[in-house]
Amino acid sequence: MNVHTTDADAGERDARVLVAREFAGSGAYAAFSTRLGGVSPAPYESLNLGSKVGDAASNVERNRELFWVSTGLDGRLAVRPEQVHSNVVAIVSRRDAGRFAPGADALVTRDPGLPLVAYFADCTPVFVFDPATRSGGIAHAGWRGTVKGIASRVVETMAAEFGARPSDCLAVIGPSIGPCCYDVGEDVAGQVAGAFPWASSVLQREPAGPRGPVWRFDLWETNRRLLLDAGLNEANVSCWRLCTASRGDLFFSYRRDGPRSGRMAGVLAIREPEQGA
Repeated sequence: MNVHTTDADAGERDARVLVAREFAGSGAYAAFSTRLGGVSPAPYESLNLGSKVGDAASNVERNRELFWVSTGLDGRLAVRPEQVHSNVVAIVSRRDAGRFAPGADALVTRDPGLPLVAYFADCTPVFVFDPATRSGGIAHAGWRGTVKGIASRVVETMAAEFGARPSDCLAVIGPSIGPCCYDVGEDVAGQVAGAFPWASSVLQREPAGPRGPVWRFDLWETNRRLLLDAGLNEANVSCWRLCTASRGDLFFSYRRDGPRSGRMAGVLAIREPEQGA
């Protein structure tokens, strides 16, 4: 990934996003925002993109303008999932521009110029693109969606709807809470163990704390394995391994900061053919 900087108005820091160079030249653009470059005061300092966290609406509106300028995409066309921690994948097109997809936590499309956007504060963003069919998708994968296999569902939906071959697909797993900081209890660990035959590779037992047994859960590796199980080639799956909870300099984190945490955005868009890379 790299950091793309766009000039902002006087009194505002530059808006910064992390751009997936793994998609460079493929026909898709994907990016993830940092907390840098906006107008919000603490505790939302400063590029908070979440509208329901307690920040002033005028700040969020301005921050979103800065975010869309930094991506070069038209935010008025953006489609977003409702984000209810499901494994539902919505198939969207130009007629859905500016709307949200009820009940969904992932979106897929093959319409160029249509931004697919989701908001995050520890959950895992998964971006998938197939250069052959020029179709792509984004998933919001918290622990529930991950256990329900939402990353695999994105690939399966692209294959069923657009004829994408998993072996042709590229995928990026963006910033989220890492195994260094994500402890879960017996209930969650039990659901992970029941869902995946390889669960022992993504769960690590820790000494029991005041709330009982604790496990470290690796969302990055789980989603990577889901993509491989769906048929992607290992060389085509990239994980940035940036932890939102430990990198307070770059990211908001609900686990670290609680309900008054800001939100980042992940976006994927298929480029118009004449735009090239």
